Amino acid sequence: MIFVAGILTLLFASIGVFFEWISESFASILVVTGILLTTGSFTVQMISASRLRKQNLALMNEGLDLERESEENRSRIYSLLDLTGVLLNAETEQEVVQIFLDLLIKIVDARGASFVSLDDRGQPVATTKKGEFPYPHMEAWLE
Repeated sequence: MIFVAGILTLLFASIGVFFEWISESFASILVVTGILLTTGSFTVQMISASRLRKQNLALMNEGLDLERESEENRSRIYSLLDLTGVLLNAETEQEVVQIFLDLLIKIVDARGASFVSLDDRGQPVATTKKGEFPYPHMEAWLE
C-alpha cells in the first residue's frame, strides 16, 4: 500500500510539473518523498519476505524431523508387534530364551550371546548360548 502511495506521489509530481500545477521546489519535495516511500516500502517487503522464507524453512525442517521420528516410531511398533507374535508362538522356555538371544545379538551387533539359568539359591543350572565365542573369551565366560 505504501509502495503504491510512493508511486502515486512520484506520478503526481511529474504531472504537476509538466502541467505547471505545482512549483518545481514543491515537485522536488514530492519526488524525494515518493522515492523514500517507494524504497522504504520495498525494503520492508523484502525483510518480511526474508522472515517468511526463514520461518517456512524452519517449519519444513521441523516437518521432516517429525516425519523421520514418526517413521522410527512406526518401525519400533512393528518390531514390537513382530516380537510379541514370535513370543506368543513359542511353546517352551528354551524357545523364549533363544528368541531373546537372537534379539540381543541383533540389537548390539554382537557375535554371540549367552543366558545362564539360576536355581532358587542363585546357582547356575543350565547355560544357553548362541553365536560365536572366541576361545579366550570362552574360558573367562566358563569361570
